Amino acid sequence: MFLFRYRGRKKEDFFTKKCLVIFFLSIFTCASTIGYWVVTDPGAANALIYTSFAMGENLGQKFHILSRDTDPNIRQPEIRSVDFDRSSSQLSEHNNKDVGLPPAVLHKDEVCPQTRLPGITGLINVTLDETRLRDVEKLLLRNVSNRYEIYKIVATANEKLNELKDNDNYPQAFDDSGLKFELEKYTYLPGGHWIPKECTPMWKVAIIIPFRDRDEHLPILLKHLVPMLMRQRLQFAFFVVNQSNKESFNRAMLFNVGFLESLKFENWDCFVFHDVDHVPENDRNYYGCGLMPRHFVRGLDKYGYRLPYHEFFGGVSGLTRQQMYKINGFSNSFWGWGGEDDDLWNRVSYSGYTVSRPMGNVGYYKSIQHHHKGTRMNLGRFQLLWKSKERNAYDGLSNCEYGQPRVEIQPLYFNVSVDIRTIDTKSQE
Repeated sequence: MFLFRYRGRKKEDFFTKKCLVIFFLSIFTCASTIGYWVVTDPGAANALIYTSFAMGENLGQKFHILSRDTDPNIRQPEIRSVDFDRSSSQLSEHNNKDVGLPPAVLHKDEVCPQTRLPGITGLINVTLDETRLRDVEKLLLRNVSNRYEIYKIVATANEKLNELKDNDNYPQAFDDSGLKFELEKYTYLPGGHWIPKECTPMWKVAIIIPFRDRDEHLPILLKHLVPMLMRQRLQFAFFVVNQSNKESFNRAMLFNVGFLESLKFENWDCFVFHDVDHVPENDRNYYGCGLMPRHFVRGLDKYGYRLPYHEFFGGVSGLTRQQMYKINGFSNSFWGWGGEDDDLWNRVSYSGYTVSRPMGNVGYYKSIQHHHKGTRMNLGRFQLLWKSKERNAYDGLSNCEYGQPRVEIQPLYFNVSVDIRTIDTKSQE
């Protein structure tokens, strides 16, 4: 009898140990899989985390409002539409004294206003369906009686560009060649360089877009952003900076390259550093230079229209030319996903600047879904951020070295392809 009991207990112990081994192996496998996913596609992991947080906060807020409405002992606070209503762009700008006033009258000899601009409506009907770049060109150039003339001007501009690679005096060469097209409200120059004719533009703005393997995103962004900037009566152009190698993506260094290369075409007042997958939802989000340094994003749809943290400076940010030189531009050391935006925030703060943001839904953006893996995580970003202040002086525009880029002029943008490599900064550390 005792022998049977002993054998039964031994079998139970073996079964328990077997279950424990399977349990811990399952946990290890799940943790390894999640860790690998976070490292290889941190953008998607980050979006999932913050979306979960946002859903939890929204659910908690709904339960709080429900209990407040059903419990007579809870005091009923005043609800402001700016906090809860995404449908009213005017209420989200409740401190703007110009909202609700009639549009300003534009004059050719006067500077374009920054507010009360004709055609500005607030919320934009954003559609993220994939479209071809040629179809977007037809849409934006539909008022041109003969679009062939545009393509002819662009081809001539590229020929001229190849002749002038040594002296870089592009503006003078283009002016002398008469490479422009007069539209009703805008003067069009090759590369999607638009100059308003109804009034004198207050700001000249270069939009810098870091780029690699996002061909399906660029037409969607241009379809929405070009008409918005036209309604804002800015002089603007797009510079798409394409990293033409298989190294880890270096978003910040591409911004530096775009800044330096764009100044060869125009003496821009300020620069908007714009991710290709961020589409604005409100045309009152003014891309002019007056409130820079500026973080144009108040909330992103995939994060539940919240920011991950207060110092978040990613997606769409703006700096004037003088500010870029003062902070020494972006760091060139962030290869892979993450860290460069936090480093930029530090540089701006160290230089004594304060970052501004739009109010309410004026700063809302939609994010275009990625159909392939994103950039690998930068595992050394925390060490770089730890020494952010020390690196500021020697890591940025001052040491941004790269080979001769290949610049191509397209109907709607300048395409700058560049082979960037790691820059040695150890001797200066």
